[in-house]
Amino acid sequence: MDGSETSHSSGLNDFLLRSSVSSGSRSMDVIVYLINDEIIQLTVDGLSVITAHELHKSIREALQLPETAQDVFALWLISPFLEVQLKPKHQPYKVCRQWHDLLARFTNCSSNDILQDEPFLQFRRNIFFPKARELQIAHERTLYLLYEEAKYNVLDGRYPCDVEDCELLGGLACRLELGPYNQNEHTPATIRPKLDSLFPPYLCKKRNGFFTTFKNKGGRQASFEQTVLNTYKEVKESSACTEEQAMKNHYREYLKKCHELPYYGSVSQMTGNTVIPSRRPWINKMCIIFNEILKEIGSVNIPIML
Repeated sequence: MDGSETSHSSGLNDFLLRSSVSSGSRSMDVIVYLINDEIIQLTVDGLSVITAHELHKSIREALQLPETAQDVFALWLISPFLEVQLKPKHQPYKVCRQWHDLLARFTNCSSNDILQDEPFLQFRRNIFFPKARELQIAHERTLYLLYEEAKYNVLDGRYPCDVEDCELLGGLACRLELGPYNQNEHTPATIRPKLDSLFPPYLCKKRNGFFTTFKNKGGRQASFEQTVLNTYKEVKESSACTEEQAMKNHYREYLKKCHELPYYGSVSQMTGNTVIPSRRPWINKMCIIFNEILKEIGSVNIPIML
């Protein structure tokens, strides 16, 4: 084993793993992240040969997810330059050992970036899971995780949205995170500090400013915060269902709206700092939007399947 391989292997251990409490034990603590940066720590034996399928089962148990979540979510290896969805038979540790080769094959990273890049494990949506089946899910925790991922992708600019879509999704996010609308509790002043967590930043970088975008839309002169509150207030409620059922319904509403966005649930065709054009006109239109976003926020990750 040469020096570079030793350094690489040590870096993976430092980044992905922690030594077990017992120095004589061969168990290792594997760190897995959710899309919202929540951490799941698993103690496993035989790290070098454990499969994604086995880790997936342990994660579902830790999160108290039903067995049906096996099809909904997958294990991914993520870095600032590359995102790889693992198949159940893949051994994550071995894929990590191949990470530098994958970067060389699938990215335009510099040699220095390749040497310094290290992936981490993430538990997130399986790109092959049908959108229609998402709306049939009854388990609240599963719906919550799908909602968190969809919202993250909206805020991160991966799902480009126009102003109308942002308003609707923002209103639903308010309902899900702040509870039912209450005119005494939810005011422009209370909603203002939360705007960054409800709307994508690329809209804030428009030449005339984010607030102007909303003020001028349709000739309305209401403040942006008031526009958000109006959308929040319009979220439909049913007095006949419990709050738990209402939350499930609103999670599905958010996901259903995201399903209308062309890139939802897909592997984006991106390389470097440019989106690759497609033969489909609607995709080409979205590519133009994406390339404009890239000018504002820089490069984005490249998801691939091995």
